[in-house]
Amino acid sequence: MEKKITVDSATLFNKGLEVIEAHYLFGVDYDDIDIVIHLQSIIHSMIETQDSSVLAQLGWPDMRLPILYTLSWPDRVYCSEITWPRLDLCKLGSLTFKAPDNIKYPSMNLANAAGRSGGTMTGVLSAANEKAVEMFIDEK
Repeated sequence: MEKKITVDSATLFNKGLEVIEAHYLFGVDYDDIDIVIHLQSIIHSMIETQDSSVLAQLGWPDMRLPILYTLSWPDRVYCSEITWPRLDLCKLGSLTFKAPDNIKYPSMNLANAAGRSGGTMTGVLSAANEKAVEMFIDEK
């Protein structure tokens, strides 16, 4: 699974899946979802509110905490098995963002099109990606 996640991250396919997830989980229209590339991987999610303020979930580049946060929502669950040092933003220095390159990474457009098509298209896309990544890893 680790190799697949690496390939999906390298191709930004994971970002396309996250758009589909946000659409279904939160009922957000595809036109209202933007992909932003954040190279430090400190910000795991952001939402713009009606008054244009932005709320963000920040943490170390480790998905265990965002997953725990999601699974325990609206409560916060402490897990003694997962510990991180304090996130010192001053020591980190800066957070940078850039728009995705949809030409270099077309998988985001494919995911968007599949999501907008509805029906089973997201499942078809996911299955095609599974097979493509498997073949890439197996060097076929």
